[in-house]
Amino acid sequence: MRRKLTQAMALGMAAMMTVGMLAGCGGKKADEGGATSEGGSDSKTEASADTLNPAGTYPIVKDGTLDMSLFTMSMPNVEDFATNDFTKFMEEKTGIHFEFITGGRDDWEDKLNMLFQSDDYPDVIFGVGPNIAKYGVKEQILIPLDDYLTEENVPNYLAMMEKYGYDIGVTRETDGQIYSLVDVNDCFHCKYARKMWVNTYYLEQMGCEIPTTTDEFIDVCKKFLEMKPDGIAVAGAETGWFTRMQDWLMQAYTFIPTKSSTFSVRDMVALDSDTNKVTCVAASDQYKEALKFMNELYEMGAIYDGDFTQTSEQMKTLVNQADEPVLFFTAGTISDCIDSASNNELYRHYEAMAPIAGPDGTRIAWTMPNYGVSSGAFCITDNCENVEAALRWVDFFYSETGDLCSQYGADEETD
Repeated sequence: MRRKLTQAMALGMAAMMTVGMLAGCGGKKADEGGATSEGGSDSKTEASADTLNPAGTYPIVKDGTLDMSLFTMSMPNVEDFATNDFTKFMEEKTGIHFEFITGGRDDWEDKLNMLFQSDDYPDVIFGVGPNIAKYGVKEQILIPLDDYLTEENVPNYLAMMEKYGYDIGVTRETDGQIYSLVDVNDCFHCKYARKMWVNTYYLEQMGCEIPTTTDEFIDVCKKFLEMKPDGIAVAGAETGWFTRMQDWLMQAYTFIPTKSSTFSVRDMVALDSDTNKVTCVAASDQYKEALKFMNELYEMGAIYDGDFTQTSEQMKTLVNQADEPVLFFTAGTISDCIDSASNNELYRHYEAMAPIAGPDGTRIAWTMPNYGVSSGAFCITDNCENVEAALRWVDFFYSETGDLCSQYGADEETD
């Protein structure tokens, strides 16, 4: 049975876009077909008619290869986007060659913003969500896609949206226009991404079970520090995918909001489902009790000072030290921190634990409705001289065949 297409963008991009590191520094290509980026949608459409095969056929490009540049996030388990098998497969299938520009998990946004400040930004953005309000609605670097989202250009995307009950307008911005395709990633571990990982090897050595309450958590940390005085009981990071250890720990007392996806800032404002009013979580008595719990852990030396400032990459280095210094650490997925292939023994020592209960029994597992659907999965800039080609390229990922190929390899298409 084929996997549901709800995984296509997260896993599809994970296979295609997690297969390499920085392979090229491609900005806008010189004009090869006589069209200019200032020509608007009419000139781009004209260029497409001259260079592309009929819609729905491969290769997309009639003759030769069409060059484009693409920005995405690098991944630790990837050697080179330019040389991996799936990239080569896509180039042969479509006739489109990409030069890749990448940023790491902690700095991709800064790198992309710097590119936008120059004229040398890439043709397309794939797999990371740029600031559409700024670079699309306001500055028009990211172009509106409304007129291009047709059966000719993106039939698989439109079919996927209809299948899951979404209108293409789900990504419509404040000016009423669409600047991106959606990322559909309805995965369980993403919906419950706020996780704490515990080293069960150490628990066995101490004769302890996985803690289920705040009191048990404190006791386990004490025993660990007695057994390993130079160890780190609780590790976390300020930047990274659900790496803030304080957010997980304080859920034993109250709901802790995550960063606002709308304003891209961290705040403590939430909707109280009992009163149906917006409230500040940080002003509650429960939040104050959570701070006391955090302070007790800090005073006993369980919380590492760097947890409040370090990046996820720095935490990763910490966790992977040869003497296994960390008992607990927070991360949305363990693979962000430990590589199962190169450090399999350490990988097998950790498992995710259930949320712990506070003194009054509060035990919260963070989740978000419709977390798997978000805008910004694929954007096109005004440097792109062939919008239709770019859309027809990415549309393959929204097909059943593209889904399977991107997850399991290009050979899947021939089976």
